[in-house]
Amino acid sequence: AELIAESRANTDTLVEQWKLATRQAQEELVRERDRLGAERERDAVAHQENIK
Repeated sequence: AELIAESRANTDTLVEQWKLATRQAQEELVRERDRLGAERERDAVAHQENIK
């Protein structure tokens, strides 16, 4: 029974670590998406300025 409890605790720890890593990766993707969107917007504005 002790081994089962220990195994369950290890599994819970791994699940928590996985959830944290997944959340961090998603946050990083959102930051990158926002950064690229802002860059694209700046490029579009610069392009419009060049046309004038």
